[in-house]
Amino acid sequence: MSFVAPLLTLIVSYMVYTLYKKDMNPKLSAKPTLEPSNDNFHNADIGEIYLETKDMVGFPNLPHDPKMLSVELFNNSDLPATKIKMKYSVVFYKTIPTFDSEGTAVSHSYIEYKEIKSVLNFDYLASHDSYLVKIMRVSGEFSRIDIVVKTLKSKERTFIRQSLRIYRYEHPAFESLQDSYDYRLLLGVSPNLHGEEHREE
Repeated sequence: MSFVAPLLTLIVSYMVYTLYKKDMNPKLSAKPTLEPSNDNFHNADIGEIYLETKDMVGFPNLPHDPKMLSVELFNNSDLPATKIKMKYSVVFYKTIPTFDSEGTAVSHSYIEYKEIKSVLNFDYLASHDSYLVKIMRVSGEFSRIDIVVKTLKSKERTFIRQSLRIYRYEHPAFESLQDSYDYRLLLGVSPNLHGEEHREE
């Protein structure tokens, strides 16, 4: 029995040390933001998406006021974070319309069009501070976009280990459609194009 007390003391000491060490690490989190903006910021790969999907069937032709889609990193602890690395993806979707017998678009589904992968590295984030990562401007060019964080870590610890979708943008016109004409514009289908003609494309 003489070894039980020292063993219990060792276990308790280890648990206290583990909890203390955890509290002594920075605590990073990623929060999406979508704010009004006239900033045209985007990286080269996303710029190519803008160009190649312009006037393409399956992508909206219904603009809205421009907004900047960003991710803000927060350090919610009393200690700084160093050597921060975030891997993330911007996933673009294309709409697939369904037509009735008269060629009227009545519903739609989505397919993934393209995924743009990026890596963010920076050296330091002070305690209770934040860092804004601009992703891209949206003004009605896309019907759906996902922001997915693959990993988020600092030198001190890992915060996100596997893919996590933190935001889904959807064209706001889906919530306020007035008629089938706007719906076709939103789906990237010419108002003068019939369902059969669209399917032949």
